[in-house]
Amino acid sequence: MASHKEKSAGRTSPRRIWLSVLIATAIALASMPANAQEAAAGAESLLNISADNFEGDAEQGAMSLRGNVKIEYGGMLMESGAMDLNRETGDVSAEGDVSVTREGLEFKGCGFKYNYKTGEGSLKSASARMEGMYFFSGNVAIANESVAMSDVSASTCPLDASDYTIKAKRVELSQDGRAKFNKISFHFKDRRVMSWPSYTMRPGGRGGAGASSGVEYGNWIFSPPSLGYSDIGGAEIRSGVARARAKGDTVGLYTNYYFREGFFTEARWQIPAGDFNATLRFGKQFKENRGYFKYSSPETVWNSPTAELRMPQKAYRGARLLVDGGIEAGMLKEDHLDKAQGRAHANVNAKYILNPKQKIKHALISDARLGIYKGWERYRVIGSGLETSFVFGERRNFRIQYLMFNHNGETPFNSDTVNTNNKLFLYADHKISKRTSLIADVQYDDDLKKFDEVVLGGFRQYKCVEFELAWRAKRKMINMSMSIRGPEGR
Repeated sequence: MASHKEKSAGRTSPRRIWLSVLIATAIALASMPANAQEAAAGAESLLNISADNFEGDAEQGAMSLRGNVKIEYGGMLMESGAMDLNRETGDVSAEGDVSVTREGLEFKGCGFKYNYKTGEGSLKSASARMEGMYFFSGNVAIANESVAMSDVSASTCPLDASDYTIKAKRVELSQDGRAKFNKISFHFKDRRVMSWPSYTMRPGGRGGAGASSGVEYGNWIFSPPSLGYSDIGGAEIRSGVARARAKGDTVGLYTNYYFREGFFTEARWQIPAGDFNATLRFGKQFKENRGYFKYSSPETVWNSPTAELRMPQKAYRGARLLVDGGIEAGMLKEDHLDKAQGRAHANVNAKYILNPKQKIKHALISDARLGIYKGWERYRVIGSGLETSFVFGERRNFRIQYLMFNHNGETPFNSDTVNTNNKLFLYADHKISKRTSLIADVQYDDDLKKFDEVVLGGFRQYKCVEFELAWRAKRKMINMSMSIRGPEGR
């Protein structure tokens, strides 16, 4: 029987583990040539180990770690209840549950094997979350510059409670944030809806304008042709090609073919800029006013070129103040102009909630825009008014807004011209079942005493997918769409 001293030699505290590793390192270095010592010292300095207990011979390098085990090497953190480590070969393994974190991406699984000297390893039955999506993979292969997952299921909602899943035979995640899917298919409930050979997704910054996706050939990403419908151009076919760059920006050429209007081709350079989305455009597009002029008809314009910086809606002062807007500058041409003219334009929408804790909320709302043109000619529009929103239990909502507009100056661009008559906006939705709601969205011109537009429709909402059908009365147009929602309903 082993003595008490011999038993204690194999079990010690985390502080003693650190000491043992340092002693073993010193012994190993003493027998190496100078150059080998320097290389080994550089490698060993990155190895951090902690555990409640360990068994083994630190001098020989083979150890069994037990209890709250953490091993960190080169920016990679491995955590488990029990792990085996061989410092001589660099092998780390764990049979039970293990968590592996690398560059902010955390995998949880079992059957972990990794060699910290070669940077290669594997993990079985792994789950992870990246860029708002949940992933599950039967097997994960870890390499120095990428992580490859096989037999993958993914969704924006937890996979055990998701309405849809995206499945792929293989997904490769690169250090630059790019995810390449091979043999991908989209499943709603248990039914496969569509499939295609490959797909590449590269988030830009915070998922803004730099995001790009499509079929990848080399460094180029092709958007497969897709069908749509525009009330101005009629049925359309969309496609494009883009090149994703190392800094998260993309350069691409995009084409829309409208059955009524022909080809619209535009080159775009999209750049992530913190909370903003920056785009440089050159080419032909449909352009329409934003904000409280949402039903204004789009105009055909040529950007020659135009730079745009958009700010998504942000909340300030405890979410009482909501603001969004954008700035555009460059050369723009329309059908009625002989040549492109200089243009700078800014637009800001804001809402300030006066009583955020009440069921009937009142808010101040505004829409302000300023255009500056050749010879410093200016066109200014300011709208201000009130909003009242009502919540009737959990099934009905109603919102009414009234804005008064005034303008000053003139603009040579039809796409900047807005109707400054006083407007009444009405919105209502009524939940007729747990998943289905009806909506009405109305815009009324108070000066002309007529409706600008009436939209009637409904949507069916699942946990992670939403389907919408709407009828626009003025344009006699039906819109059908499907959107994927995140785990918080976004």
